[in-house]
Amino acid sequence: MALIDYPTWVLKFKEHNKEIRCLQGKYYLYQVHTSRIDGKVKKVTDKYLGRITEEGLIPPARKQITYTIKEYHTTIFAFSICSSIITGIIKKYPHKYLDYLPLCFYDVFFNHRIDQWNRSYLSVLFPNLKLIPRSMAVQNEINRLSTMFKHPITKFLSGSSLDAFFQSINDLYMVGIGDSWTLAKVSEETIQILNKHHISLEFTYGESK
Repeated sequence: MALIDYPTWVLKFKEHNKEIRCLQGKYYLYQVHTSRIDGKVKKVTDKYLGRITEEGLIPPARKQITYTIKEYHTTIFAFSICSSIITGIIKKYPHKYLDYLPLCFYDVFFNHRIDQWNRSYLSVLFPNLKLIPRSMAVQNEINRLSTMFKHPITKFLSGSSLDAFFQSINDLYMVGIGDSWTLAKVSEETIQILNKHHISLEFTYGESK
């Protein structure tokens, strides 16, 4: 639905540095700002302000978090650019990939930063990140697999930085409502970048049969 088609009681909340998003037929208000990155102006989401109703704005609950926002660009990048590596790990370790994959992601994409991991949708897909002491053999295998991830990433970047590419698609978010997750509205510019690099917004993975 285009913004112009939103009800008038929704549009009255459209202000500078505020954005209205429609998710599953309901309307939500976010605080946003723009930032110039690599010569391009990108929109960045700051925080969720509440749900818009005909009676007014319902602010987020203070005691219980109902809506959760997770960055999504790392997830679709990993499952598009490193899809063959992920498939190979799942096939080789059908009973261990749920342990090995998040450790590889944690190393390769987040440089062992737990705060960044927790902000990513990968933390929802892999909720049991095991940051515990492990045997030398297991650690060596995790290091080997992490190195395998870096080959297609380096080839894709062609000398540019991963952070710079992620900044170019940083308006990708998943919104959690209870146990349900929905992709927030994606800008046309980001869609063009994803299409150019053949990165899909959707993916599947699981145990190999």
